[in-house]
Amino acid sequence: MIRFATADAKTLSVKPSLFLSVSLSAAGDDAEDRAGLERCLATFPTETGWLPGRTEPVAGTFRFTEYDFFRSWAMPRIARLKSGEADTSTSKEHTDWPALATMIDNRTAGSKPVQGLVGGSVIVMVAENRWRNGMKRSTINEIMAGADELIRHYGFVLPPFAYWSPEEFKARGDAGRIVDSRMGWDITDYGQGKFDELGLFLFTLRNGRLADLQRGGGMCYAEKLLISRQDQLSPMHTHVIKAEDIINRGGATLVIELFGSDDKGGFAPDRGGRVICDGIDRAYGPGTKLKLAPGESVTLMPGDWHAFWGEGGDVLIGEVSTVNDDVTDNVFREPIGRFADIVEDDSPTHLLVSDYDRWL
Repeated sequence: MIRFATADAKTLSVKPSLFLSVSLSAAGDDAEDRAGLERCLATFPTETGWLPGRTEPVAGTFRFTEYDFFRSWAMPRIARLKSGEADTSTSKEHTDWPALATMIDNRTAGSKPVQGLVGGSVIVMVAENRWRNGMKRSTINEIMAGADELIRHYGFVLPPFAYWSPEEFKARGDAGRIVDSRMGWDITDYGQGKFDELGLFLFTLRNGRLADLQRGGGMCYAEKLLISRQDQLSPMHTHVIKAEDIINRGGATLVIELFGSDDKGGFAPDRGGRVICDGIDRAYGPGTKLKLAPGESVTLMPGDWHAFWGEGGDVLIGEVSTVNDDVTDNVFREPIGRFADIVEDDSPTHLLVSDYDRWL
């Protein structure tokens, strides 16, 4: 599964998808098994470079009558230990098929799901790129126009490539660096269909080279502008490589909720850490809500788990960071996607970075 997802990560990441992780850990109530499953799902995007639109653990089956010699010896013992299975003479089905069918049906919008089984896990791709709770292209066009107006209000102007039409983008022969670095418009609802509640506007202004960062010299930095609307959550996440300055460039108060990491880098609900706020070292406890007024900033390092939103109004945010890779370097606490699922009800005014592979 990892080999498949790694090889096709770029194609998979820009398509709407539902990844069903089939395992026997999902069948039981063992806390250790469930924690291990959650860790696997949390690290899967980092290992493979693929961020599914949604990930769901699904209980599998004990196929006692089909195992080879070694598995026929081991699996019954595991079954008795973990789930109390007494009769191992026949296969034991733990998949809730009606619930699974309902979940898939609720995620599709009249399109025929295309399923692929790889290594015991299922990828459900939706034909014609249509999801019931996807973002409409017409809505994205409106968000772009409003964001450009807000950015100009606070004295910033986007670079020329921001205003290219899709046709202009296709016709240019000098835009390879923009595409490869995924510079440009980025509007996401994290695949959840609730942009006003759970979403973020981003525009990547510049982005360096990972090879430069790895060798310790050259263009090791990136810069973005973000807009966090009032009470619009950007969900809890961290990064493996990226360190970033988050700057309130104007508007209302930016609230950043902070948690520390456990010993393996995972989310730790009982740990805090330390951050730098405009050059001042500051300790934070688990769940600390840091409030940044316009002009204030915080430096977040890999392992600083954070979520943020605007309080009292919309906020224009600046982000200055090490090289940015939104495909592989976002680790979310909950198994959600990084990019929106687009419903093509209108022609795009400008392309999103998630459009590049498909449109260009």
